[in-house]
Amino acid sequence: MDNQTEEQVKNQQGAEGQNDSNKDKKKFQDGFKRMMAMLNGDESLFKAKVQGGAVPGLIAKLTAKRREDAEKLFIEKASALLDKKVAFDKECRQKRDEFEKAIATKEKEFLKEMNDVFGLIDSFGDIQKAYAETLGNLAGEEQQAAAGDVNA
Repeated sequence: MDNQTEEQVKNQQGAEGQNDSNKDKKKFQDGFKRMMAMLNGDESLFKAKVQGGAVPGLIAKLTAKRREDAEKLFIEKASALLDKKVAFDKECRQKRDEFEKAIATKEKEFLKEMNDVFGLIDSFGDIQKAYAETLGNLAGEEQQAAAGDVNA
């Protein structure tokens, strides 16, 4: 029986919680209907609080104020965005110039290395020529020495 009693208590508490939720929902719906009636100009709801016909003027002022605030915010954000774009472009130009200078420096270094290699290739001919002269001189000296041995 204890289990049945506990279940009944839980069910009753759940029903009460649901009733509270339904009451809150009803209050919300009633409040929303009243607000909509005010915004649409139903004078019977606000005669005592606001002079007749004032709400549409107040709503117009409210929307104008909101629009003005939105325009100010837009101007601030657009101005900041344009400032950031100018800074971005300046930094890009600076980085591009640095990059181009780095490329020019590397090209000069590479050109020097290429000229060193080309110089080695040119020296091959000089080495060959020097060897030919040296060997030619040696051959000439040997011939002279051999001719001298024959004359002696």
